[in-house]
Amino acid sequence: MQQGKDEDRKDFMLRVASEYIRKNCLNGKIIYDDAWCDGNCVAIDCEEASDASYMEEATELEYLSWFRMNADFGPAHSGVIDAMHKLFRKSTDKRVPAGWSDDE
Repeated sequence: MQQGKDEDRKDFMLRVASEYIRKNCLNGKIIYDDAWCDGNCVAIDCEEASDASYMEEATELEYLSWFRMNADFGPAHSGVIDAMHKLFRKSTDKRVPAGWSDDE
């Protein structure tokens, strides 16, 4: 990991800690803020505590592409995606773009 050009050291170290926790401590548990938290919870809190203003902002397409590839709706996943595709077609009178539908 590299510290961003305009990134404060404290924010960089929070990112380092978050990455370390994700790679090495996901199954660990700790109580803070009156709740049991696992490694992922701690990593997310570290990320949220840092100032990410030095980071480049993603485009909507970058974010939506990432979201589509990483969203997990659990056991109902395929049903949710199918319902979203049907609602998109009904709302816009357009087909889902190539590569975004599991039907292809």
